[in-house]
Amino acid sequence: MVKQFQQEKSVKQSVALLRHKDFDASLHKLFKLGGQNRKRYEKATGIIEAIDYSGLDDLKRFRVTNHGESRIKSCVKFDLGDGFRLITQQANKFVVLLFVGNHASCEDWLNRNRGLEVAFDKEAGTLRTIYKSTPEQGVVLSPSPRPSEGPIIEKLPLPRLDELLENVTPRTVLKLSQLDGAVTANEINVICQEISATCRRHLVQDVLCHLAADDVENAELRLDEFLGRTKTIENSEMSEVLAVKNGDTIRRLVVGSKEYDEWLKRFSLEGSHLEWMLFMHPEQERIVNEDFQGASQLSGVSGSGKTCIAVRRALRLAGFSEDEKVLLVTLNRSLAGLISKLVDAAADAEELRARVKVTSFFELCQELLCEFEPDRLHYYDAVSWKLNEHIDEVFREYYRCWTNSRTAEVLTPIHRSLCAQGINSEAYLREEFDWIRSALPPDARMDYSFAKKTQRLGRTHPIQEEWRRAILKGLESWEQKMEHVGVIDYLGLTTALLRYKDKLSDRFTKVVIDEAQDFGTMELSILRQLVPTGPNDIFLCGDIAQHILPKHRVLPEAGIDIGGRRRRIQRNYRNTRQILEAAYHVLYQNLHDEMLDRPEKDLEILDPK
Repeated sequence: MVKQFQQEKSVKQSVALLRHKDFDASLHKLFKLGGQNRKRYEKATGIIEAIDYSGLDDLKRFRVTNHGESRIKSCVKFDLGDGFRLITQQANKFVVLLFVGNHASCEDWLNRNRGLEVAFDKEAGTLRTIYKSTPEQGVVLSPSPRPSEGPIIEKLPLPRLDELLENVTPRTVLKLSQLDGAVTANEINVICQEISATCRRHLVQDVLCHLAADDVENAELRLDEFLGRTKTIENSEMSEVLAVKNGDTIRRLVVGSKEYDEWLKRFSLEGSHLEWMLFMHPEQERIVNEDFQGASQLSGVSGSGKTCIAVRRALRLAGFSEDEKVLLVTLNRSLAGLISKLVDAAADAEELRARVKVTSFFELCQELLCEFEPDRLHYYDAVSWKLNEHIDEVFREYYRCWTNSRTAEVLTPIHRSLCAQGINSEAYLREEFDWIRSALPPDARMDYSFAKKTQRLGRTHPIQEEWRRAILKGLESWEQKMEHVGVIDYLGLTTALLRYKDKLSDRFTKVVIDEAQDFGTMELSILRQLVPTGPNDIFLCGDIAQHILPKHRVLPEAGIDIGGRRRRIQRNYRNTRQILEAAYHVLYQNLHDEMLDRPEKDLEILDPK
């Protein structure tokens, strides 16, 4: 529909509207202020509509600020009253909506984004932002400075460094090579004055300022612009820009389209954090829109937007036809609640939203078991209906043989051996119970008794074969304890539901699994049963570095064949470079052979970027 609208409008369109990612959050904040400030919001949206429908000529009726603006090239600030401003950049036939707010917030944003220009990356086909300095603007600084260590020019790959310093004298190159992260912009400027060519001087100056702030991405973007790999909108034709994809910081805006109406509507419904979480990078968008011949898997580092991709993909799949019924499931109840809000915010129609069921796996199992065993509705809960105790309290009572229950004494020899090694035996054995239930259905548990039949990898302190029969007896008595007091955990729900596995077929047309690394083999086998085999049938999002639950997890054993349908995202959009490097270093230094020698070959540890 948006594409059709654009085609109908293209004949009379004289101006193209773009928006910066910060604009949505600032406009939402203005809307939420309410009262007289709602008029500022309405005036801002009125200016946006006037730009789109009448072009730049009609904007003369809107008041602009008295003072010019040199921090951003071609910047025009509209006066919304009482010190509020709508900041735009008007270049060629393009208007970029940058920020809206009061005087103080606008000043802060302009200072942080000095030298901003919009360009499109011809190779990637996306809209980007670059930061350039000019004699009028002064030295450009990184929008998010993060002091770094070591020679700053070493942050650039050697081929790019050669491109940057082409025709710069060896003496100047030597001086630049001695600069580290503590250097100031003025010190960089002094050395760069030795470069005679003005354009090259500004280029080197900008790139080094970005590198000093450890902002390699903006440094490379600035170099690409100089070399013609990216092209500013000021030097572009409208057809060129409208043909490229939205970027991670710049998006197109088509006033009057369905997308535009939904965009405005969400300001009154959702918080700005949801808008930010739903903002798509082109790398994420490609995965959302990709079709697969069968089950597929996305591996992504923490902060790479896996949940956002899961939400967008579930809605896309739900839009295939009116008969679609998509299950979007995760293990964590709280995360399921957040995902439900994200789906509400992202769905552009009630009919589409109704085709996506968002739930936690625990709640899904409860719902299905209540269908098969309606008389045991009170039993399938994590809190005892008899004693009002949580499952964790019940396990402690069982393991420590309180209330005259001695069934756990079968584990006493194992308990003593583990304690002698300094191991928390209670946690160790409960984890082992969970692993067994995630790996084997009840009728196959005796295979656990034999190491040759059931390998148990991933244990720093291995399970001795002579312990295995005792552990199975302990598990049996633990399940009897849960039954006796009227309580169950999510793996108990899985075990109970496996009895009805043949009755679960084809409940949904597609399944999207978020935080898939926390699902065990048995849980995944249930989800496999819920959807028929076919194109785009199952989509898993996961990160093995976030795998915290002690479960057996092998996709082929769950009936899920990924084949070569694997995608990876290594870019983290949520944290700084230093945080990522520190976190990865901690993880890497604490890895050992047992952690890497796992049967879960379907997930991998990714080095985040």
